[in-house]
Amino acid sequence: MQAFWRKINEHSDIRARYGNEENFNLMLKMLPALAFLPSRDVVIGYIGLRSHTFFVHNETLLQPIFTYFERTYIGHINNGIVVSQPLFAIETWNVYDATINNMGRTNNSVEGWHNAFCRFVGSNHPNIFNFLQKLKEYEALNRALITQISIGSTTRQTRRKYRDLNLRIHTIAITYDPSNKVDYLKRISHNLNF
Repeated sequence: MQAFWRKINEHSDIRARYGNEENFNLMLKMLPALAFLPSRDVVIGYIGLRSHTFFVHNETLLQPIFTYFERTYIGHINNGIVVSQPLFAIETWNVYDATINNMGRTNNSVEGWHNAFCRFVGSNHPNIFNFLQKLKEYEALNRALITQISIGSTTRQTRRKYRDLNLRIHTIAITYDPSNKVDYLKRISHNLNF
């Protein structure tokens, strides 16, 4: 989504309308919402969006976004058939299964752990002896955490804001109806913020 936002910001007329027109904003967010379709339906969903009145009326303005999106995420489409592969395979960026199974959709937790571990170590490039000592200390802390969890102690919870957002998106995803992709994408896009 960050890459999509950067692409919007590269084009001042798109950025202006995205920031000032609620419907333009909502409709444009339907493109990254394709990540919440089952992988097998992403290309069909994209073709459906491209034929939607909004995208047809704004085709000239949005052409750089379409080109970027096809080159990066969908692949070049000719007569409804993908004729060249995208930079990233759909299975790489698709989050439908992760959403249905209540799994993480981002690598934020990994980045959070990495930052916390770097702060714990206290240096980006410690010598080997300091690093090994810190690993032993970190292992002891994690063993204590595992013990706390095993006896039923509570751990740090996800912020309510994100928990509610994940629940809303999960609820929409489990009601996915392949015959109404545009409505589904619109409901997902109401929950995407960038």
